[in-house]
Amino acid sequence: MKLVRLDFTRDPSRFAAVYIKKNKLHPQRTLVITPTERFKAYMARALLDTYGTEDAISPAMMKIGDLSQVLAGYEGRELANEMQKLNLLYNACGRTGGFEELFGKDVFSGFSSFQRLARGLLGAFEEINRMEADLGGGVSAEYYEGFVRHFEIFRRIYESYRTVQQERGLFDTGFLLEKVKERNIRDFFSVYDDVVFISPLLLTAFERRVFRLVEDKLHVIYQDTDEYDFSDLLTYRGPDTDEYDFSDLLTYRGQDTEHDPYKSRPANGSETPGRLVLHETSTRIETVMLVLSLIEKERDRGVEPHEIAVLNIDPEVCEMVLRSCGKLGIPANYTRGVAVRKAPVFVFLRLVGDFFDSGMDSAVLTQLVRSEFFCELSGLRDWKKLHERIIKGRVFSTRPLADGLLDEKSSEVLARLRDLYTAKGFDTLYKRLLSLFETLGGKRPFEFYTVRDMLLECVLQLDELAVALPESCFDIFLQYAASRRYTLKGAVGEGVQIVGLLETRGVSFRTVIVPTFNEGYFPTAPDFDMVFSSDLKKALGLLTRSDREKLEFYYLKRLLDASERAHLIPIRDSVGEFEIPSRYCHILSTEKGGGVPHTLPVPKRAFSAGPASDGPPRLTTRPGSYSRLDIHRLKRCETQYYIAKTLKIEGEKVLSKKIEMDFVGLLVHKFLRDLYGGLDFENLPEREEFERSIVQRFNAEFTDGLFGTREEVFARRILLENLKDSLMKDYERFREGTAVCGDLLERDFTATVGGFNLTGRIDRIDRSIDGGYTILDYKTGRVPDKKDHMPEKDYMEAQLGFYGLLFLKTFPDRRMGGLGYYDLSKNKDVVILVKGEEAKAYVDGFETHLVGFLERFEKKEGLSLAADMACCTYCPYYTICRVYDA
Repeated sequence: MKLVRLDFTRDPSRFAAVYIKKNKLHPQRTLVITPTERFKAYMARALLDTYGTEDAISPAMMKIGDLSQVLAGYEGRELANEMQKLNLLYNACGRTGGFEELFGKDVFSGFSSFQRLARGLLGAFEEINRMEADLGGGVSAEYYEGFVRHFEIFRRIYESYRTVQQERGLFDTGFLLEKVKERNIRDFFSVYDDVVFISPLLLTAFERRVFRLVEDKLHVIYQDTDEYDFSDLLTYRGPDTDEYDFSDLLTYRGQDTEHDPYKSRPANGSETPGRLVLHETSTRIETVMLVLSLIEKERDRGVEPHEIAVLNIDPEVCEMVLRSCGKLGIPANYTRGVAVRKAPVFVFLRLVGDFFDSGMDSAVLTQLVRSEFFCELSGLRDWKKLHERIIKGRVFSTRPLADGLLDEKSSEVLARLRDLYTAKGFDTLYKRLLSLFETLGGKRPFEFYTVRDMLLECVLQLDELAVALPESCFDIFLQYAASRRYTLKGAVGEGVQIVGLLETRGVSFRTVIVPTFNEGYFPTAPDFDMVFSSDLKKALGLLTRSDREKLEFYYLKRLLDASERAHLIPIRDSVGEFEIPSRYCHILSTEKGGGVPHTLPVPKRAFSAGPASDGPPRLTTRPGSYSRLDIHRLKRCETQYYIAKTLKIEGEKVLSKKIEMDFVGLLVHKFLRDLYGGLDFENLPEREEFERSIVQRFNAEFTDGLFGTREEVFARRILLENLKDSLMKDYERFREGTAVCGDLLERDFTATVGGFNLTGRIDRIDRSIDGGYTILDYKTGRVPDKKDHMPEKDYMEAQLGFYGLLFLKTFPDRRMGGLGYYDLSKNKDVVILVKGEEAKAYVDGFETHLVGFLERFEKKEGLSLAADMACCTYCPYYTICRVYDA
């Protein structure tokens, strides 16, 4: 065996290529064991550059992870795919006594929960097999009471899984490793005279057993540094290390012999080798803009895009970087890929599931029919008319195929989607989904076809699933597809490389950018370990979290040292999601970066035939009237008002299988309007009868299946108890003489104030026994802070003042009794903001403020962005406004 040590500044692929030529290793009789698939591409390029036209034959190359796969299948056993492994494991769990004691019954309640369990168990089995750990030797009871029993149950699941494989003649690769004999290994390597093994780190017990048998033909190229002790990571290292002189190789990549042929950085480079620059940002958006700025700066100094690596530890940041690179014309390759659940066609299919899961709820129907895919299938051009019919008719649950809400063509499309949703088998689902995609064919973005093919592939894979789960085929398909990722156009070695840390093993880049360099990202947050503690892992010879962190630091340190310049970007935000920079900041030698712009010039983009404008939007005409929602928007962000009101762009809502608070609020409003609209306050029913009527009306309005979620039993119970508690307090007020003004329930009000037309709908107005009128607004969510309503906070919460002003302008002879909220969630009671004479004075002060506020607004030449970035957190328009360009 020959050992060759490289320091971290050396490029292993270039070195290995020159090493093979220098030592005259015959290409056809040499096997190169590489750390990653990516490394193979870099190695192939290095071989081509080294040999040129002298020899077009490349040595065989194999990734270290593929070696066990090849040897495991040496005797011709059939290997199980992903779905077949799930089937085998499901069968094994079902026949293992005590399984539910360890993992509970709920893991079989849905595909996602079972898949998570399977991923954890199969990962544990794989590690046990590769490390050749002995589960039969017994364990200590020192961890916690009952640990020995729990470990025994786990061991029985492991053995049951092995037995099921033998019965079915279908095998998980890891369980075949023990069957790999010495003769199999020698047979496999017999065709090679030399084996070049690159970057062997933390080899498994199986891998060590394999390489011990071929040490006579083994050449090990490993990397180490004297700065840190990585001895426990390096299986092969030691004094048997030679220094290699390659000065007799005349050229390398067309350069003369003064250039070290396996050095990552130019020997005479003007930049300080290995310089680390530490930046700090406050948000992910700022991080993205900084990353783009750094990429541009590196390109300006001559670094090619493919020589720049952006580490992908935070997918949110990296996906934004990828999209932004595309818009700026910067080539980029994102190897991890984008989540399928974010693709428009998957969102459309999820809406189909949400619609039928919710009992064909009209709110979801509106979202479904406005989708570009539904419009294309049906030819529907004006979904707003349908929306208006639903709102005016107060249609909350519908049967659109029978209620006449849709035209004939749209009804046919909906029936077709229902057939997709109700498919009884994956074979049927595949045919119907394929038919749907064929209808949606034509000229579409590359992304659509990539996702389409992946979705069809998911259904084909699921066709092999034989697990008894209570969910429909369509629901299982959505869950499985949501966990997949797809790659956009790009290739290894082309464009900025957005890569995971493990993909960089043995690969060097001139520039490295590390966004979100925070704790929880570096080191990587550990996966949940269902069984093994660190002590037990040590006893069994398995990798501990400490081992993995040290390995991660090794990869990071090697990558940074091999670069000309590396940028580390921790986030320190104001809300505490990111607070602590990575502990590696304290280990690595860094210097504070300076002079790097945090934003790139934003390119002009024309949205119309006219010239593009970089300035703020302007109001070309006087708005004329303002609603309460308009004031709410203007108080927070004038640009949001402009987008929603002037451009008439409605914000998208994210729909998922959960209880939507907006939806609950609408139902509660309807419930209270119907209850109090017909109540005789002069002749109140008895207390028990009133409470009974609440329950009866609630059961009629809030029917089973309304929420479309498994938690609805608890949700309905909680909501009913909240309403009963609140309304029984109402009952006591009614007994004391307070009455709800039935003719004013949810009534629309209009008024002219200071030359401005104001409009709004007040939820409820109560008349007390002393003749005062109290304005109330129902709240099923959080009640705004009292201080936000006050002049000191510039009336930031304008709702109650606005409603009070509308009431007094409409009924100037009526006495204001108070302004408040009806908190139906937390307090379950009326929460008064101001009352009596204070209420009238409050409204007068608010009127003066509002008139001045609107006068100043209409005189402005341009509309401003939000002053407080917190207002942007949940804004529906953040992707189309200018706030992140500013």
